[in-house]
Amino acid sequence: TDCHIEFLSQIGDYLNGRASEPRVVSHTECRIGKWLAAERAEREGLRRTANLARLEKVHLEFHEACEEALALARNGQYSAAKVRLSEAYRLCGRMTRLLSKFNFTFC
Repeated sequence: TDCHIEFLSQIGDYLNGRASEPRVVSHTECRIGKWLAAERAEREGLRRTANLARLEKVHLEFHEACEEALALARNGQYSAAKVRLSEAYRLCGRMTRLLSKFNFTFC
């Protein structure tokens, strides 16, 4: 999740006027998203673990929160954007805890 933490930092810098808007990467294009897709394919036909299902959900919610924070900022709603960014940080922490249950090498 180091890549995700770096993305959060870039969004924070953007919201505070210290950087340009960061490039958004979808939940399927980032390193964790690609790893999740491989895990899903490997487990096809088998019952997915509860932790994997939770991780997929939290990962998607993280990316949605980041995209919403950026959209709110584009519309000048910086206070609301910072609230969504805080939520994204919380979700990133949950992702880290869930990823620790798997053999995943952080970026």
